[in-house]
Amino acid sequence: MSTTNSEPLLAALPRPNDADAPDQFLRRLRSIIGEILPQDTGTRINASENATWVLILNQLHDAFLVTFSFNDVWNAQPERVKLVEACLETIESILKRVDGALIARKEVPGSTDIPRKLFCALFTLCHTLDLYADTDIVPRDGVSMPGTLRASACRTATLMLRCMGGSHSPTGDEPMWKIMRSIIEELLSLSQAIINPNLPLTFPFATSLFYKPRIQTLNPEDSQTRVMMIFSSPADVPRFLSLIVDITMNAVHPPTLCSWFLFDLEQKAHENAQQAFEYCLSVSTAARFKALSSILSALPFHLLKKADRISPLMNLPFRLLRQRLLSGTSKTGWDAVDHFFLEAHSLPNLRKTELVEILSFIGEENADGSVQ
Repeated sequence: MSTTNSEPLLAALPRPNDADAPDQFLRRLRSIIGEILPQDTGTRINASENATWVLILNQLHDAFLVTFSFNDVWNAQPERVKLVEACLETIESILKRVDGALIARKEVPGSTDIPRKLFCALFTLCHTLDLYADTDIVPRDGVSMPGTLRASACRTATLMLRCMGGSHSPTGDEPMWKIMRSIIEELLSLSQAIINPNLPLTFPFATSLFYKPRIQTLNPEDSQTRVMMIFSSPADVPRFLSLIVDITMNAVHPPTLCSWFLFDLEQKAHENAQQAFEYCLSVSTAARFKALSSILSALPFHLLKKADRISPLMNLPFRLLRQRLLSGTSKTGWDAVDHFFLEAHSLPNLRKTELVEILSFIGEENADGSVQ
């Protein structure tokens, strides 16, 4: 389909403030994708032949992704949830099947900014959905739960980075791998700013990607000028750190086509994962349990086993297991960790000294439920 034939379709997409926009949008979006994506899901498309892709990505960002905000009552916004879900499915389909979908086009003003701003919207969406972790939500037919939508957003954000790392094509004057690199560097810098023990966190606070200072006093007026991520309590921090580990580790592992240009960044991602683990292990909030499990789930132990040198990350599962055993059976909040160890595959083998220490924990329980 040519660009000229696609533009009327894009222009016909309803706006969010239309009374019947949700249903219209979903029908229109499926119609557009059905016309421009071949039915054969294995067919690859070259985006250089068509500017439609970057136009669609830009419109999905501007009209829907950046308008999603935290609402205490999840089921009060079913149409918005369905719209965002459809947007994520469309973005993921385009990234999987269209080579160079993120590459800037001269005929699309502002398209050089699309990769970064689209990633920022996806990442912010992940954080927003994480805010529902402590909210009791009654499942509703036809409406996805926050965790399901968050998994989709995280997967799409990671896929976006990997698509950049798998392309030598430039967007404007900047190669795609450089954009990928700048995004990962920003994520790691933001993680380090939050972990920094010399800068105690005062809640609530806000942060934004590619904005300084990284830790900002919450000002509602700022939300009108940029995409913001709000932290209301210490429980938000472990979830946020584990999100960064999840995306950065899965973006660089397994290696992409341009991994040679990202080797030093891979090492920094490893260091950040270890520091995020240390932070989550040290805090008292209950959110740390799921965050620790999420961090370990993101680590590529099967690849680290083949490395020339032993990675410090290989020791993390043992440290969490040791902490779990020391906590005993009377401690609450460890369900996520227990589930992780029961379901985990390809964890590092325990060294002899570690195994001896674990076996030494098997004994009578103290009155508080801990082992001796």
